[in-house]
Amino acid sequence: MGVKMKVSEFKKAIDNLSSYNGKYFKVVEDDSDYCIESDTKVLATINKSEKCLISTNYWDFSELEEGLRQALFDIICKFASTSIPEREDEKRYIIPLPHLVTTDGEQQYLTHNGGFFASRRDKELRQIWKEEHLKHIPEEYRKYAVEVKDEI
Repeated sequence: MGVKMKVSEFKKAIDNLSSYNGKYFKVVEDDSDYCIESDTKVLATINKSEKCLISTNYWDFSELEEGLRQALFDIICKFASTSIPEREDEKRYIIPLPHLVTTDGEQQYLTHNGGFFASRRDKELRQIWKEEHLKHIPEEYRKYAVEVKDEI
């Protein structure tokens, strides 16, 4: 059994490469692939529906400094070798409270710290729940739960 990598971990690992020699990397998704780009050039793609299916733009990929190229290749292989179902991150939810905004117009969210209260978005506070934990939210607020994207 190999090492697994979730989509959020993959994106974070690629983002962390951006500090390497000032190169900037990002992951762009389309319907079929995760594309790794640098300076608007696609360096590599990983298929979304088939395990271990990768492609590199050989010329641009080979032009990277060797240590950077190896680090990028290691990340690509780890993610591509993860089975498709195991790549998926666990869904997480946040609950924006309807008609509740701060005096400066910020949305208020259901927050928990020993009890429930409303607060603007604050990543230091408990405002995000896994699907399995939504049952602990007061029933009248559950209907407002929305999935959070790219939240770690």
